Amino acid sequence: MTRNKKLLSNALIFIIGNLGSKLISFLLVPMYTYFLTTEQYGTIDLLITSLNLCLPLISLSLFDAVFRFVMNKQMAATEVLSTGFVSMGVLLLGLGLISPALAFLHVPNVFLFVLILGSTAILMMFQNFVRAYGQAKIFAISGIVNSFTLAFLNILLIVSMKMKVEGYLLSYLVATLIAITYLVARMKLWQFIRLTAFSKELVVKMLQYSVPLIPNTLVWWLTNCVGRFFILYFVGITANGLFAVANKGPTIINLFFTIFLQAWQISVVDEYNSPDCSRYYSRVFKSLQQCLFLLVALLISLIKPMMAMLFANDYYESWQYLPILLVAVVFMNLASFLGTIYLAAEKTTGLFATTVYGVVINLLVGGCLTPVIGINGTGIGMGAGFLVTMLLRLQALNKFVEILMPWKVVNVSLIGILMITLGLYSTSLMIEALLMGVGLVLVVVINREIIVSLVGLVVSLISKKVTQMGKNHNVD
Repeated sequence: MTRNKKLLSNALIFIIGNLGSKLISFLLVPMYTYFLTTEQYGTIDLLITSLNLCLPLISLSLFDAVFRFVMNKQMAATEVLSTGFVSMGVLLLGLGLISPALAFLHVPNVFLFVLILGSTAILMMFQNFVRAYGQAKIFAISGIVNSFTLAFLNILLIVSMKMKVEGYLLSYLVATLIAITYLVARMKLWQFIRLTAFSKELVVKMLQYSVPLIPNTLVWWLTNCVGRFFILYFVGITANGLFAVANKGPTIINLFFTIFLQAWQISVVDEYNSPDCSRYYSRVFKSLQQCLFLLVALLISLIKPMMAMLFANDYYESWQYLPILLVAVVFMNLASFLGTIYLAAEKTTGLFATTVYGVVINLLVGGCLTPVIGINGTGIGMGAGFLVTMLLRLQALNKFVEILMPWKVVNVSLIGILMITLGLYSTSLMIEALLMGVGLVLVVVINREIIVSLVGLVVSLISKKVTQMGKNHNVD
């Protein structure tokens, strides 16, 4: 199987496995806006954000090491998972020590939060093992199981039983545990976990790989989430609820990027030692940018009708924060793409410095603009931080892998997106239509290469399917 076919094959599997589950998660948002106040939804958002902060600390990012070391064909999968799982178990024994500290900080629902933290760490380790082991379908199905369970329990606990914040957290915990159970049963993971397979030497190597990821993950989290705390301090908890809803637009972008990244993380490791990896990485990088800019342009064009149709009236004003957040998430995803090359090269320490500069810019710009222009100031700070991180990583990577940046595509696409955004704010329907039309044309024309490629791919797949059906019919 060629590199492109392998990437496409894995991506299609992850699309099938993720699209339904992520769509369910997105469609639950209108339910949250109807049955939860902006303050309750803002509280949930902060708790999940805090979960993402604590996860690498409590697990030492060992789940990332499990993925990378299982991908290393020279190591036994049983030894890697056994070493990772035993080490994780020791770390989770100390998880109870966090409860008093969180209670002291007045974190709501501490007991549920700690249980979710531990179970999520285990789920991520098992999912990374399954994905690296080559069982992409099982990995994808585990995501579906998790999301369907979460949706069912959300409806039961939040809508029917009126449990609000506690109902969401309990749903999250049970869904995570059921997904773990599925993976253990489906993969017979107990066959890969043996105390005798634990290796002190291997755990040292795994920690040398994963520990440098912790400060990077924390700073990356800060870059991504510090805006929420700016909004809370300068604008208020209600505004944080509006920000959380507006952030569902970038969630759509992240849906497609996450699916792609799951497949790409396999390919980037496989191809790292190939003689033309630089050209291959650059080509995929350009295609990713083209897809992201096209998707952002489409979403911005549809913001107003989507917000009116999907969300309660109290949340409608969130549309005006979406364009900046969508552009920010493009830069975030491009920086994340470049970060996977560091992981493939096992140069995890190099990620940290680039991320630090990004968060400093985010803090400075967001901290200065949020008190002045509110939520949009936070979005500008996030965008600036991710842009700086992307540019620094692009420059640093050239020391060992040259990645070419298609600046013409980036600049013209951003101009087109700016015109579409200006159209949204216009009070004249004629000017709005003109600006949005010209902006869309610019984005489509500059990114026509990927459109032609995708159309050709779909036509090819349909043609092969029709040909196969014809052969089967002739045989009959």
